Amino acid sequence: MKSLSSILYRSVFAMVVGVCTLLPLQLNASSTLIENSVFTSQLLDAEPVDYLDSAYLSDGKIYIYLKWQDLDKRLYDVENFIYDGNNRLVGHSKYGFKPSDSSWRSWTKYNFRSNVDFPGNWRFVVKLDGEKVLEKSLYVGD
Repeated sequence: MKSLSSILYRSVFAMVVGVCTLLPLQLNASSTLIENSVFTSQLLDAEPVDYLDSAYLSDGKIYIYLKWQDLDKRLYDVENFIYDGNNRLVGHSKYGFKPSDSSWRSWTKYNFRSNVDFPGNWRFVVKLDGEKVLEKSLYVGD
């Protein structure tokens, strides 16, 4: 017959393992909230006019457009981080939104500063309620 401590140990171990295997799903669940994310040179009626694979500092500006889905009707906190080709943080914005239904659109505009910003692979990072839900790269040339 098994001892009580052995049974308790196995029960606690199984519970901890079960919870730990669920954690990655819970931690990454909000990344499915972004239905679409694109880089665009302009918005028209709150929609992207084009889809950019690359950009140039001489373009003047860029937008990252996000289309959210499966949202609860509550207040969300969003942070955007923009890193240039030298991996320097060149842009940061923070805002909150409360969707009226399960979908939402948001965007961030960045004005290039050709005398300061470095060309190369730029990174755009989006956090929702403190959790990284998107990291997207775009090549930006001179």
